[in-house]
Amino acid sequence: MKYVVLVDDEKVMQIIIKMQFKEKLRKNIFGILFFSSGEECLNYIKTNTDLEISLIITDINMPKMDGYELVKNIKLFSPDLYIIIMSAYNDENHVSRAFLAGANDYLTKPLNFKQLLTIIEKTAS
Repeated sequence: MKYVVLVDDEKVMQIIIKMQFKEKLRKNIFGILFFSSGEECLNYIKTNTDLEISLIITDINMPKMDGYELVKNIKLFSPDLYIIIMSAYNDENHVSRAFLAGANDYLTKPLNFKQLLTIIEKTAS
């Protein structure tokens, strides 16, 4: 099974994602791993290299390591991994910073779950 990694320090985002994709998760179409900091995520995926990750979705503002730093670090050892930065910020500066860090896409909160599911299905196939 392929996994989607969600990195966000707001626990409510985990609940929302689980509710939106509960049918897909129940049928094991894909799995979701949740992390509350970039540092926690980075350490986990570096030590679990056998894990099939199809997509990482990360918030920008988090403790210890922000989303930009996380993307830069992941791209060093896995340059082809598809990464989305999601944020409530919807301005050109944040979008530019996301792409300069190496993100493949930028989504604004509140998320469009149909759009997100399309990306998940595309990257998990």
